[in-house]
Amino acid sequence: MENEPKAFCPYCGFKLDKDYEICPNCGKRLKSETSGMNRLMMNPYAEGMKRYKKESSKPSWWERLFKSKK
Repeated sequence: MENEPKAFCPYCGFKLDKDYEICPNCGKRLKSETSGMNRLMMNPYAEGMKRYKKESSKPSWWERLFKSKK
């Protein structure tokens, strides 16, 4: 059991011996509500950039307006 890896609080650096949900030293929540992969999938900036790149490959509203008048 002594070789078991120890965890540390990311906020105060307190050494954690158990699987705590709240740090006993600083009181901050240690477990996130979503896993790392879910957090990446729900990233609004990344989702917005995907949508922007998809839409920017199409001609803009102004380009379509002026092309139709020629």
